[in-house]
Amino acid sequence: MSAGERRIALTLRERAATVLDQYSNARLMVEQYRKEILPRAKRAYTLMDERHGEMLASYPRVLETQRRLFELHTEYVAALESLWTNAIALQGFLLTDGLEAPARPGEMDRPVRETNVPMPERTMGPDTSSPRR
Repeated sequence: MSAGERRIALTLRERAATVLDQYSNARLMVEQYRKEILPRAKRAYTLMDERHGEMLASYPRVLETQRRLFELHTEYVAALESLWTNAIALQGFLLTDGLEAPARPGEMDRPVRETNVPMPERTMGPDTSSPRR
């Protein structure tokens, strides 16, 4: 194997490891949302709604609990998007953006890393911009 072939093999291996790591993290997040986070948030909303019906909780608290449940559903969908984006990239042997037009003659193509590797647009962690109560 020539030096150029080794370089390409190492580059592909590095890219595959990165995408596989992103896939594994997204899969863990999806499972955590599905098994723990969303059921707990649904129970909290149900309990708060029941307490409001018994006049033991204020309606703004019910709305806050419902808003948090909706935020968690949005984060879950983002985790699913990341999971499937990385799964498709792995199934396609990291070949993505196949319908993009190549660079014009005389222009330089963007680096392969920027073009072909899916990058998550959102973080998978909890939202830190809103205060928790």
